[in-house]
Amino acid sequence: MGIARKSAIDYFAQNTALVVSFVAGILLSKYFSKEGRGEYVLVLFANTMLMNLTNMGVEISTRVFAGRRNASVAQVHSAAVTLIIIVSVLVGIVLYFFQGLVCAHIFRDVPPHLLFLAALLLPISLYEMVWQGIMVGLGEIATYARLTMWNRIAQSAPIIILIAFTFPQIRWLVYAWVAIQVITLIISLVIMERRYGLFERFDFHLIRQMLSFGWVVYIGNVAAALLQRFDWLMIEGLLGKAGIGLYSQASTFSDKLTLIGGSLERATYEPAVNAEKNYAPLLIQKVFRYNLYVNILGGFLMYAFGSACIHILLREEFLGSLFPLKFLIISVIFMNSSRIIAIYFTAHLGKPSIPGLINWIVLPVSLVICYTMTKMWGINGASIATASVYFIHAVLFFLFFIRRNPEISLSAFFLPEKGDIDYLRKKVFRG
Repeated sequence: MGIARKSAIDYFAQNTALVVSFVAGILLSKYFSKEGRGEYVLVLFANTMLMNLTNMGVEISTRVFAGRRNASVAQVHSAAVTLIIIVSVLVGIVLYFFQGLVCAHIFRDVPPHLLFLAALLLPISLYEMVWQGIMVGLGEIATYARLTMWNRIAQSAPIIILIAFTFPQIRWLVYAWVAIQVITLIISLVIMERRYGLFERFDFHLIRQMLSFGWVVYIGNVAAALLQRFDWLMIEGLLGKAGIGLYSQASTFSDKLTLIGGSLERATYEPAVNAEKNYAPLLIQKVFRYNLYVNILGGFLMYAFGSACIHILLREEFLGSLFPLKFLIISVIFMNSSRIIAIYFTAHLGKPSIPGLINWIVLPVSLVICYTMTKMWGINGASIATASVYFIHAVLFFLFFIRRNPEISLSAFFLPEKGDIDYLRKKVFRG
């Protein structure tokens, strides 16, 4: 199965879930208002931040090690689960002894009992990353897409049901999310056991290899996580919870465009891992070009329909998210372009240090731009700042790729070639 077919399956599954999550997001915004939505976002953000801070690059390392088949899938799975257990225990110890310090400086505004709940769910969330990494590394995109679709639909359905038939509290929605995560874990384990086996004795050298690779990924991801965290803290500090709620509404619409880049990234990973040296840059170049075209079209449609939905379905107070939506869509297009090029360094060359270096270069620039523009122009400035930062990010990725492959034609990244149709027919769709 080729890249286009795999990404199409993945994208279809993502959009099927999108319909349900879209309705859930609208109901959530209308029922809880900007402040309530901002509170809900902050609560779920605790789990995401814990994952970002503790994942050790486990998803990317499992993608690469499972894709290269240097060890059996069961051995890679066993090594990854061992790492998850160790990290979860360490996180529990840190939170137990330094809960006040952590809440004050990292998870501000997240109630302590919900932070504890997020910590309890951390092993499950990390395991989802491991499972997804193995499926993507093996090219099992259809399996990955089906379970992800179920998970996202199941997460959104309680919001619709509870709001439609009851008078729920935020905590009800969080507990419903917890139940769905547990069920997803059980299904993931069953799939893994039936296809590849859950556990197999492994050499601890495999853990050292995964850690050495994963820690480089992790260090780069820390910069990306800090960038996101500090930007949101700045917006919250300068604009309040209402500003966060409004900004998150615009992000909810624009983030749907990341489904395109995510689908292409996952479908490209396994071919890029095993591609020949001379073919890999051409593969990335072609995928980059198709990704750019589809993202531009998707961005236009997302803004058209997103604007209409905000006008028609939401309260008048959410009309302030229309301007931010424009620039957040642009920022997502730049971000998706960076993700495609990053595959070359991480998957093919096995050098995640290059994307990590770029993330750390962009971090201080992001802080200055975000603070300055948000201070000057409010939420509109925050969205312009986000677009500017991701543009810089994409340009740096592009320059690093060109420096590594100076023989590559620059125009081929952006302009269609005569052989594109034949390539799609012979190489992609017939894989």
